[in-house]
Amino acid sequence: MATPVIAQIGDNLLAAVRAVSAANGYNQTLMAGYATRSGQTPADLTAVVYYGDAKTEKDAPVMSTQWVQEFAVLCYVLQGDSGGSAYLRVQQVRADMEKAVLEDTSRGGLAVDTMPGECEMLHDARGVASGIIVGFDVRYRTAFGNPYQPF
Repeated sequence: MATPVIAQIGDNLLAAVRAVSAANGYNQTLMAGYATRSGQTPADLTAVVYYGDAKTEKDAPVMSTQWVQEFAVLCYVLQGDSGGSAYLRVQQVRADMEKAVLEDTSRGGLAVDTMPGECEMLHDARGVASGIIVGFDVRYRTAFGNPYQPF
């Protein structure tokens, strides 16, 4: 069974987030997966990848369709480093994800570009940082009328 180009791009982005680990030189080690219908149980450093809206662009080359797909990665940051700031840890998570995802902006050759999107800090009931949503916008092309074929 064929896999649509956008699903391949999503898998590539998920793999980049999964690569965030102290062993790979990052500040934090994330556990990443896709959003599920049953929901996620918040756990420290759990990252959840969500597909957002997709928009077509008018300036696509002939015989292609050009898209911009929004992704959002929600990461729970429920514990501060021992004696450290919860805000610092959240910003390290954001920076680690940005560095990992933007290491290959072509998403393995499937995309034209990957750009950082909007970020939103999450807070617990006491107003303390408890996570972050990091956005990424991926521009890609498919053959006209065939979302399974990269262009």
